[in-house]
Amino acid sequence: MFHDQTGNGALRSVSAISGPSLAKRIADWRDWVCTALMRRATRRHLAALDDGQLSDIGITRQQARREVRRSFPLFGP
Repeated sequence: MFHDQTGNGALRSVSAISGPSLAKRIADWRDWVCTALMRRATRRHLAALDDGQLSDIGITRQQARREVRRSFPLFGP
């Protein structure tokens, strides 16, 4: 276990130093990554729809392409 020497000679764990703010930042980052991956997957599915299916959901091929381009590449297609 890691410890930090405080000014008064007491030891405290690193988890006490980082506290909940580090845990919150990690959770926020994890949520952002999960959301980005879900959006990317949804956009890939959108790209695979044919014109009839796009018409059923009320968007054009051009609108679908514009949305798909908003995705970012991650380790492949």
